[in-house]
Amino acid sequence: QLSHLPPTLDHHSSSHNPTLSFKEQVKDFEKTLITEALTKTKGNQSKAAHYLNTTTRILNYKIKKLGIHIS
Repeated sequence: QLSHLPPTLDHHSSSHNPTLSFKEQVKDFEKTLITEALTKTKGNQSKAAHYLNTTTRILNYKIKKLGIHIS
């Protein structure tokens, strides 16, 4: 019984996709976090990096690696 787990760890959560590998799930999670941060900061990468507690350089690397398009 997993009712004591938070939704992010509950394997019965609707966001869980058992067909994705661990690596793919991490990639999707990073993409979601970065996209949300960019939305909250209206596309300002410096502010998004600060919001995510990382550097602009790392954020830019992840944006390119994950294929996130900024408009």
